[in-house]
Amino acid sequence: MDLNIAICDNEIKEAELLNRYLKDYEQINEVNFKIDAFASGDSLLCSYNAIGAYHIIFLDVEMPGKNGIETASAIRNMGDNNVRIIFVSNYPKYMQDSFNVQAFNYLTKPISFDNFSDILNKIVTSYKDSSNTKLIIPIDGQKELVFINDILYIEALKTRKGYIRFVLTNHTVICKGILSEWTEDLKSFDFVTPYRGLLVNINYIHYINNDSLTLTTGTVLPLSRRYDKKIRSLFSKHTLTIHQ
Repeated sequence: MDLNIAICDNEIKEAELLNRYLKDYEQINEVNFKIDAFASGDSLLCSYNAIGAYHIIFLDVEMPGKNGIETASAIRNMGDNNVRIIFVSNYPKYMQDSFNVQAFNYLTKPISFDNFSDILNKIVTSYKDSSNTKLIIPIDGQKELVFINDILYIEALKTRKGYIRFVLTNHTVICKGILSEWTEDLKSFDFVTPYRGLLVNINYIHYINNDSLTLTTGTVLPLSRRYDKKIRSLFSKHTLTIHQ
């Protein structure tokens, strides 16, 4: 597996440590990293020429110019919602702000290789499980192949019984089907049920309100009391873990 990694840290020693950890991780795992290093958020953004340019970004929070939170926000605003952002900081006080930009993890300095490896293991496993996994959606006798990671949400159509809508990152697909069957098929992936007749990819949940979910695309979806506690718990566990 090949993954593109960006290290963004104005402290040279910290950047070198992360680079060394990545090289060590490569030696003991079946993965290859292409690593780019940046000394500021501004330089990272200037070279960010395409959505999906990186699979993982290690991002220092305290930097001159744009700090890590501002840099991550700019990346999300570009439309890159899939890149795993791991904040690196001397202080855990920025944890709450990192929720707003969908941080995958939060490492506090000094960084141990064990904690670093734990995070990489989760990400590598996630990519192996889902990044190349496709669904076959039947449409009027035809078949469309869809990457699981490209599905924002699936909903049962109220106006057309027996039909469901797949809302993807770049288009929408309507086909015959029963949502409960797709819920079963996707139970091992990152999909949750916030409301009856709705299945949402948790990777695209931006934040949770009292009775709704807001996706990274700005779409607002309903959240029922029945699923509220479970959704919040899964979202919290999925988006952020602090390692000290």
